[in-house]
This record gives sequence, structure tokens and C-alpha cells, in this order.
Amino acid sequence: MFACSFAGGRVLERWLKRRTSTSPYLSAAGITLLVFGLVNVAHFLRPAGLNDNFRQYGIPFTFYRDGGFVGNTYVWQPGRFIWSGLIADAAFVAVAIVLLGITWQRVTANRTR
Repeated sequence: MFACSFAGGRVLERWLKRRTSTSPYLSAAGITLLVFGLVNVAHFLRPAGLNDNFRQYGIPFTFYRDGGFVGNTYVWQPGRFIWSGLIADAAFVAVAIVLLGITWQRVTANRTR
């Protein structure tokens, strides 16, 4: 963890010294991936209700499901990926990146006028 913090600090230091402007889409991608990553990790680490629940993981779309009990019957399913949810999450993140990038570009363009 220290190495990641140190490397990130060095990269930020170089960017600030050079005074280069990054692409708004690159910045939007970083922010969006960070936010969605943190939200999904928090959703994954949430406390379980009961041991026999079916647990679904993924925000905004479910991309992973773990098994549990159904009624009086023991029906445990090992964890499996839900590919349609994974693809929908990827599409949602891509659209969010594009929209945030367009907004970022317009806001910075209005400041330079």
C-alpha cells in the first residue's frame, strides 16, 4: 500500500511540475472507475443477513451471485458470474465516462472564454 501511495505521489508531483493538461476523458475515466470501484467494494463487504440468503453483488447491475437455501430444500449454488450484468455494468461505466468527459470539457471551455 505504501508503494502505491508513493508511486501515485510521484506521478502527481510530475504532473504538477510540468503544468500539462490531461484529457478530460482520461480524468473522467479515472474518477468514474474509482467511484464505481469503491461503491462495488463497499457493496461486496456489506454484512450478510442470514447464512441461507442468496447474495447478489454489483451496483448498478448484478454481476455475481452466491447461493443459499430455498424454502425447506437445500439448494446451494457456488458463486457464478452473470455475464449480462457484467456487460451492462461495463456499458454503464463507459456511458458515465463519456458524459462526465463531455461535461468536463464544456466546463473548462467556459472558464477559458
